[in-house]
Amino acid sequence: GGRQEGQIIYSNSFGGFRGGVSYRLSEETDSFADKSLDKSYAGNLGYDFGFGVGVTVGADQYDSQSGLKDQNDWGLSATYGTFGEGLYLAGVYTQSDIEQTGVDNTHKGYELAATYSLANGLGFLSGYNYTEDENDVEVTDEFLVGAMYNFTSNLLGYTEFALDQRDDADNLATVALQYNF
Repeated sequence: GGRQEGQIIYSNSFGGFRGGVSYRLSEETDSFADKSLDKSYAGNLGYDFGFGVGVTVGADQYDSQSGLKDQNDWGLSATYGTFGEGLYLAGVYTQSDIEQTGVDNTHKGYELAATYSLANGLGFLSGYNYTEDENDVEVTDEFLVGAMYNFTSNLLGYTEFALDQRDDADNLATVALQYNF
């Protein structure tokens, strides 16, 4: 996963293999579904086949200090190409087991994404994201379209529009800058 405050991360690659582990320390904020985070762990292992195709499996676990919400996630992804270099395709299947106030719920979903980047730094993206709970209730059902521009090798600007397909749901627009150190 991405970097978060209070997180220790180790990642490495050898040959076509790559992997990583992380541990997130306790946090006294409302960022974990209005409950303080006790700890979380994550790990992933992937392999790049050398002709543009890669696969990755990953898992994580979050524990709240109050015990009201604990969550275990795992996912399996496949990619083609290199993000930011021409055509890039990705797909992921995820499953989350969530325990909240003694009630267990499982969310299953998938996401498909495609980007095309031009040599001048301009790129276009599209995707579809779908998640349902164990009662077949849609949690997420949205299409995504957007554009991105690499100002420098470290600075990326992008805009995205999420078109929510669920009844009475709002569409979302995002405009952002991302700087990578």
